[in-house]
Amino acid sequence: MTVVAGTALLGGALVAGTSTPASADPVALTLDYVCDVPRVGERTVEVEFTTDLPPTVPVGQQIRSFEVATHWTFDAATRQALRDAVVGGFGEGAGTGDLAFTAPGLTLPLSLPYTVDASTDDFSFDAAAWSPSLSVTQAGEYTITAEDFALSLPLLDTGGYPIAGDPAPLACSVAPGQDNRLAHWELGPAEPGTYSYALEGAVHLRPGEEGETVTGDIELRFDDATGTVQGESTLLPTTATLTAFGVLPVTAQAEFDTGTTTGTFADGRLAGTTPTEIRIPRIEIRGIVVGGGPDCRASEPTIIDLWSPEDQPFVPETGGHLSGTYDIAPLENCGPLTSLISSFATGEDFGIELDLDAGPPDDMD
Repeated sequence: MTVVAGTALLGGALVAGTSTPASADPVALTLDYVCDVPRVGERTVEVEFTTDLPPTVPVGQQIRSFEVATHWTFDAATRQALRDAVVGGFGEGAGTGDLAFTAPGLTLPLSLPYTVDASTDDFSFDAAAWSPSLSVTQAGEYTITAEDFALSLPLLDTGGYPIAGDPAPLACSVAPGQDNRLAHWELGPAEPGTYSYALEGAVHLRPGEEGETVTGDIELRFDDATGTVQGESTLLPTTATLTAFGVLPVTAQAEFDTGTTTGTFADGRLAGTTPTEIRIPRIEIRGIVVGGGPDCRASEPTIIDLWSPEDQPFVPETGGHLSGTYDIAPLENCGPLTSLISSFATGEDFGIELDLDAGPPDDMD
């Protein structure tokens, strides 16, 4: 389970949140708190919470930082006790209020810095704070609950003037027997996010030779819940210029039949594998056809391994750069010169560089 709370780190489970924010609706909750009220002791105080939280959060999306506003109300007996103690109100103060973000197997405490407005004639006052952003990347049950407060309030006399001394503490805890949940979600598995990209780059059909341009498209499905990626791609035919025996110019037409791409995506790193059948329908030396045909191909599927460089994070919404390697097995069914052609057209650890850009390629229907 991965949870985001600002940039905090808890047991290696938290990462920076970059996913789409979930929309929010108004939320209201009224709770009784047991407070140690300055000069009068333990009293019950009513605290009304208002905030904006989404009714549901699709896995992989983010809850933006939200304001938690509170309104504090003292009952008649407490107000009279304060007046009897020659307290006429509270000045502007500050303090902390706690929330708890709970997920399966984890409770993340959130201590919010509150600012407190001066009280009105009946001692009621408002206090507000902002939460960090939160996001969730695994299905399960989640809650946000209101917890304790520790405020610091300047005391005013009955004439409205500050009473000498440090601000008085107002420590409060939730009275037992109440539902203190501000939000509760039961989240199902995330639907895989699907993105289409135009791809363009270079493949190397012979070690040491200049790369040949390759274009196509690819559709990838990112499953945030499992961190897996799956997709289908198309590579357009290309023509490669090789050199045989160091002197003879060879032109080879190459076609690609790609299988399903499978891989992983985490923390901006994409890694995938694509099985590919390579066919060579035409091979020429100095303009003379010396091999090829409909059945001329690598004798085994080529496995193309691709990954995003560490310093170039891949962004599903926009794309990114991928580097990789592949092998080409010996050719078969390419005519009388099959073995000779294989000697300079196949091998191991060939390179490939691709750029994936969101959207369909310009030259494809």
